[in-house]
Amino acid sequence: NVVTSDPPPTWEWVRQNPQALPDLPLECIMSLRVVTVTAGTSLAETAELMLRNHCDSLPVEGDGRLQGIVRLADVLLHLQNAAELDKPAGDS
Repeated sequence: NVVTSDPPPTWEWVRQNPQALPDLPLECIMSLRVVTVTAGTSLAETAELMLRNHCDSLPVEGDGRLQGIVRLADVLLHLQNAAELDKPAGDS
């Protein structure tokens, strides 16, 4: 039993009908405007895109196909590690 609706259900509908969630097609909840990066996109630019677009992961595309997924937690961890490496010795 697949639940479909036109227009897609609201969050209020989802809250009131949690039993329908397992059968809800992804097209009802997926993002239509997908922000992507490439393997050559800098960490700083990737973090900026994620923060500006309120997303915690981005698809990494290249050669016309999906190459991977990058998570905000990973980007921030690498930026933090890079900042720590740039600190002069003795700074904490």
